[in-house]
Amino acid sequence: MICTLKCIVVGEVLVEVVVVVVVIVVVVVIIVVVVIVVVIIIVVVVAVVVIIIMVVVVVVLVEVVVVVVVVIMLVVVVVVVVVVVIIIVVVVVIIIVVVVAVVVIIIMVVVVVVVVVVVVVVVVVVVVVVVVSFAKAFTTLCSFFYFSRCLDQSGKLREAEVSNTL
Repeated sequence: MICTLKCIVVGEVLVEVVVVVVVIVVVVVIIVVVVIVVVIIIVVVVAVVVIIIMVVVVVVLVEVVVVVVVVIMLVVVVVVVVVVVIIIVVVVVIIIVVVVAVVVIIIMVVVVVVVVVVVVVVVVVVVVVVVVSFAKAFTTLCSFFYFSRCLDQSGKLREAEVSNTL
């Protein structure tokens, strides 16, 4: 009977030990699961926060880059427009200078041609006047000398000479 009681006591103690061990194991498992779940939740929350921060940073950086690129493009466009305007102004000035130079050259050529024509006309007129005057003078002198041979001592024409000259 003592053996039986000992067996019963040992059995009950064993049952209680097993129950306590099972309870401890269950509690430990529950704690581990809770800790794992909490860690997972923390990791997920941290990951979400980091992802949100990264997205915000990337969006802000992209916006900054876009603003910088837009500003650079505007500056480039302004510079290109200014350069194009300068080139157009230079080309217009060059065209105006060339047109003015051509007009001045044409005017100079016309003036030179007019002056040459006037000089030639004046020279021709002077030459014609001189030649005609010389011819008239020569004719008058010749006539005078010729008719002077036809005059007699008293200044009257000689009859024979007059008929020959006519």
